[in-house]
Amino acid sequence: DIEWSSSIDGAISYDQSFSINATTLSPGNHTLTFRAKDSHGFWSFNATAPLYVRHHPRSSIESISHISTDENVPITFAGDASDTDGSISSYEWYSSRDGVFGTNLNTTTGDLSIGYHVISFKVKDNDDLWSLTDYSFLFINGIPTASIGSIDPQTVYRNNLTYYSSSFYGNVSDNDGQITHYYWNSSKDGVLSTSGNFTTNVNTLSLGNHTITFQGRDNYTTWSPTVSTWLVVKAYPNATITDQSSYSINFGDFFSLDGSGSDEDGTVTAYEWVSSRDGLLSTNSSFNSTSLSVGFHRIYFKVKDNDTLWSRPVITQLSVNDIPVSIIHSITPQTAYRNNLTHYNVSFSGSSYDRDGEITSYYWNSSKDGVLSTSGNFTVNVNILSLGTHNITFQGSDNGTSWSPKASIWFVVKAYPNATITSISPRSTDEGTSVSFSGSGADEDGTITGYEWMSSQDGLLSRNSSFSTAELSTGFHRIYFKVKDNDTLWSVAKTSSVFINDISVASIGSIEPQTVYRNNLTYYISSFYGNVSDNDGSITHYYWNSSKDGTLSTSGNFTTNVNTLSLGNHTITFQGRDNYTTWSPKVSAWLVVKAYPNATITFVSDTFSNETQNVEFRSSGSDEDGTIEKIAWTSSIDGFLSGYQNFNITTLSPGNHIINLKVKDNDSLWSRSDSFNLDINGKPTAEIIGTVPNVIFEFSENSTLAPPGED
Repeated sequence: DIEWSSSIDGAISYDQSFSINATTLSPGNHTLTFRAKDSHGFWSFNATAPLYVRHHPRSSIESISHISTDENVPITFAGDASDTDGSISSYEWYSSRDGVFGTNLNTTTGDLSIGYHVISFKVKDNDDLWSLTDYSFLFINGIPTASIGSIDPQTVYRNNLTYYSSSFYGNVSDNDGQITHYYWNSSKDGVLSTSGNFTTNVNTLSLGNHTITFQGRDNYTTWSPTVSTWLVVKAYPNATITDQSSYSINFGDFFSLDGSGSDEDGTVTAYEWVSSRDGLLSTNSSFNSTSLSVGFHRIYFKVKDNDTLWSRPVITQLSVNDIPVSIIHSITPQTAYRNNLTHYNVSFSGSSYDRDGEITSYYWNSSKDGVLSTSGNFTVNVNILSLGTHNITFQGSDNGTSWSPKASIWFVVKAYPNATITSISPRSTDEGTSVSFSGSGADEDGTITGYEWMSSQDGLLSRNSSFSTAELSTGFHRIYFKVKDNDTLWSVAKTSSVFINDISVASIGSIEPQTVYRNNLTYYISSFYGNVSDNDGSITHYYWNSSKDGTLSTSGNFTTNVNTLSLGNHTITFQGRDNYTTWSPKVSAWLVVKAYPNATITFVSDTFSNETQNVEFRSSGSDEDGTIEKIAWTSSIDGFLSGYQNFNITTLSPGNHIINLKVKDNDSLWSRSDSFNLDINGKPTAEIIGTVPNVIFEFSENSTLAPPGED
């Protein structure tokens, strides 16, 4: 038998070897005893060993007062801890965002940062053993921040037709979400808006000093702290005309007006009556007069309050009748210019008023041109008016035939100068060619002091009346010429045109080959390639010329047989002509034409000959551009025969010979071969191929000479 025992827990195993979970052992200092019993029932002496069992402490999060809350809100964290074999010596609360934030069993804090936190809690015992960590979760919402950008204007006025709205601008920011609601509030009017920015009509706001507050709410339903500003709403006073004695009176008649004023936020302190004709009439609420001037009065009444704000004026009208009154409203323009194509009409506007009737006639007069019109308003062409300063008078007549006093005004007629393009020559030419311009000017009421020539392509060309230039850019030019008079008035521009043709540019791409040979059957052509470009048109003609042979071609590219060209060094020129008939400058290249020599077999003694028989050969050679330096006779059977012009030969091999003759000139050029067919008949050959006895006997039994192969 086997027995293991603990001094604290007693028997713990009956196996020779075993494993045990430490959590099943009691904490403390154990003495382990091991013994064994034999087959006779005797136990061994005890073997002992010490074992120390320690327990880790235990910890758990009991509660967190808020699992989700706003920043700066105090949160209470409660934990539970125990240690079976000792005591708790320290505590640790830990945030995944902020680190350690508490060292007590229970802790409260409002300083956790905004965002999602993993909260952990653990404890340590007096043996420096830490418990397993317990976890929980917590979300801290960032409180949004509101700000009021502006209230514009911040002091507003009711009863103000010009500025009757106020704009409110607010902003709310949130670091961990988005803003879903806005709230504007007035201490006087309550809710103003639920938008971030808005505009309101000030006439809907209560009078007085408003405290304006603004907030925003985020998507976690948390409102920002309130921010505030001020708004002052004041009111313009209101004026009222309460009584008017008459709307139409004769000059000198009694006339009275009564008015009143009210102010929502104060008192009326001043009054003002103003006539469109007589100016200020009174500063009292009521007034009367017998001295209003004749004519139509527009009368304005307004009041001022204790904030020095004037009301909008209320308006009435009054007609004070007398003899007709005429008014010149306008002459437009009052300084007019003849020879001006843009504004050549002058408008005259006048009106007449009559206290006791109606206007039946009008009369406009010029001190220079007399009667201008019998209409109240009219338009006249300035070019029919005399130059100079006019005194213009205007009258109206009523149905009683009385004319109003004359109304007068000044009117000045001036004249723009006139420009004339005398000549432009030539009107169409090539670039680089001089073009002459000539112009003149005239001014009805002064002198010409300046000139200006302009090109639609090149801008300013000259400030002289006449000039010449060869520097106009290529293309179509619209030419403008105008003159300036001593009143600094510029004439209407006269126009003309000039066309400057862009001269085409030719180039020789290649002449291939550039050294050519006549009498050459293999390469007997030369190719010419040319190009002509034109920036403002198209090429219509081409021209190739040789200094030796004259015109070669009228095509851009062409090929010619070199045997048609003269021998020697050619200067080749090439040009192109554009659709404005202008030829490009010539471009040139070189071409050398040489000649192969010619060989001629002039005589062969036979066309058929026997072997070893003499055959005579004769020849001639010529070279158009040099001399013959070498001769070569060859046979298709025997090869080289002779290097002489004429020769005889008896050693030709039997067979059908093609006899070739070539000559070489002083340029080392060989001619084409001249050929001749010659048959050489071979001599027959005899051979004894049988046995012939040296002695034969006639009339013997065998007196016959046998053929070869027979006995």
